[in-house]
Amino acid sequence: PITALDSTICKYDSTILTSGTPGGLWTPVVSPFVAVINLGGSITSDAKIIGLAMGVETITYTTPLGCTRTFTVTVDPIEPISFNTDQLCKGSCDSVWDVVPGGIWGSSNPAKATITSTGIVCGLDTGVVTISYLMSTGCLATLQITVNPIPDGIEGDTSVCVGLTTTFSDADTGGVWTSSNPGIASIDSTTGVITGVYPGIAIITYAFPTGCFVTEDIIVHPRAPITITPDDQLCVGDTSYVFDTTTGGVWSISDSTVASISVTGMVIGLTPGTAIISYTTPALCVSILPITVNPNPSPITGKDSVCQGDTIMLSDVDTGGVWTSRFGFTTVGLLDGSVLGGIVGIDSIYYTFPTGC
Repeated sequence: PITALDSTICKYDSTILTSGTPGGLWTPVVSPFVAVINLGGSITSDAKIIGLAMGVETITYTTPLGCTRTFTVTVDPIEPISFNTDQLCKGSCDSVWDVVPGGIWGSSNPAKATITSTGIVCGLDTGVVTISYLMSTGCLATLQITVNPIPDGIEGDTSVCVGLTTTFSDADTGGVWTSSNPGIASIDSTTGVITGVYPGIAIITYAFPTGCFVTEDIIVHPRAPITITPDDQLCVGDTSYVFDTTTGGVWSISDSTVASISVTGMVIGLTPGTAIISYTTPALCVSILPITVNPNPSPITGKDSVCQGDTIMLSDVDTGGVWTSRFGFTTVGLLDGSVLGGIVGIDSIYYTFPTGC
């Protein structure tokens, strides 16, 4: 008679058949289901049966005298576990599955990775875990899953103004920085230096080579340039107005002896010099604009009336200016201050520096 360790085996598993009559030959009837290895050579009393495919196989043993015996081996199905990835990040989950239905999932170390009855694997701690799938036939498929660490939390200021920079950092080295929207905030892939490009929110990612990553939002606040009218060159006593498209901010000036500025942005030149106007938005983004306050000429001296056809001379102790007439009732020498009376009436004579003061 033929004896066997198991008459039912799983695909890829094996069993040993033994005959009480030595010296015979083992052969399968239908070869695709099993592989037969005659132990000890082609003529033996023992054979190793390896399951190749699901099915039922009849094994024949032929003795040296030509007598035959048969034995039936059943090969149960077992298919490899399928997966999207065998690399998980700590704190992340993914699915595994098997084409053979009705099995039970298990984990070799639930402290590192758990698996649900539907095949959802979640990494809890770093390390290697064996995921198993036990079929109703007792056949077992396994898969090794590696749980990789994620970087530490990102540190740094989570807001930046347009045109300025801030830096993100992570205690774990070896990762790469990326931005979800470089049109809003760009980031140097190695240093973590972020540049505000356009108002909005971008997601900054720091990722290990394994693909495990952490993220942090960066808010880019607007920082519009200051506009001024009529000019950033004022004369003492003149007024200009500054504007910014970002509302709700506060105006200030670096030197209040040179010029004053009101809460509404009215600038008055006080003394000759330069100063910097600043506009600070509610998000603490600062725009600046330099201004210059130029001196006025000293008062004009000379007669304030002239007869038709006569000429008088006006003067100013400050040099470098030019003389002009407002209404044209008089003819004024551009450089010498001479005034020729023309049409009867009242005229205004100006002495103006190149700065317009």
